[in-house]
Amino acid sequence: MKKVLSIFMFLINALLVYSQQVPRYSLYVFERFLYNPAAAGQTNQLEFTGLTQRQYTNYSGGPFINSFSFHTPIRSKNLAVGAKAMNDYFMPVNFSGISGTIAYQYKRPDFTLSAGIEVGVLTRVMDYSNLIRADQQDPTLDSKGYVYGNSYTPDVSAGLYFSHVKGFYGGYSSIHLIPFVYGNNLGYKRDKYNTLERHHFFMAGYKHYFNNDIYLEPSILFKMSESVGRQFDISLYASFRNYVGFGALYRPNNSFAPFLKVTFLQSIHVAYCYDMSLTLLNRYAGPTHELMLKYTLPLKPQFKNIEIDPRYY
Repeated sequence: MKKVLSIFMFLINALLVYSQQVPRYSLYVFERFLYNPAAAGQTNQLEFTGLTQRQYTNYSGGPFINSFSFHTPIRSKNLAVGAKAMNDYFMPVNFSGISGTIAYQYKRPDFTLSAGIEVGVLTRVMDYSNLIRADQQDPTLDSKGYVYGNSYTPDVSAGLYFSHVKGFYGGYSSIHLIPFVYGNNLGYKRDKYNTLERHHFFMAGYKHYFNNDIYLEPSILFKMSESVGRQFDISLYASFRNYVGFGALYRPNNSFAPFLKVTFLQSIHVAYCYDMSLTLLNRYAGPTHELMLKYTLPLKPQFKNIEIDPRYY
């Protein structure tokens, strides 16, 4: 009975993840660029970020996500540029994408407002080669078990981002602006299971500094799409001297995820998250592990049209 229930919960969750179509990160609190192209270049430094996530660790061959991103401001032009590469695998679906980003930054003394656009290409491969087929002559499968008509589609996303010198920030982004029906060459009709849908993200947060060494950062992420409906994350993070910090993320009626971040040599940042489902799924599938490695390179200060007193030479 336990085995049957385990398989049932696994398949139900597979449908949910399959329909969501956007990787669900927990450590986005340290890299908001993952969900919003307008967040590129906000930290005034060159950033390289690698992230890996392993789900359902009680099962061999469970889902995983690998992603890489970088972004940097071009201060002389009030622009920022970046790029992303992502692979999201949930048997039998292998979902990958690569994209480039450009953002314009409108800067004022006390705030920055950015608008960004991301353009790329997405691929989706259906691989049934490791599954047992009842019909060995299925016309939609080739001899190796791949679905005919594996899909490639252009992808566009856009966003707005606001940050204030007093620690407030917020943003809105729309991911997958171009709807696309997978398998349309096979005559499939559009529904929530085979359509690349538009996803909307609203994020907001605030950094409260108690002193120069300690700050507390509450934040929220609201997600909305036609197939998944409305979801939101609530997180709280505490940082000490920008070298070590810890926090937790809560998804109501879904999961709880404590996380830790450590910084070495001021430029190497390592974060780990232990994501526990609050449903029966956690009992059988196990937790999700997420690991992030980030390298930051601060840019040199700009000295433009500044008169320097001769006594400083």
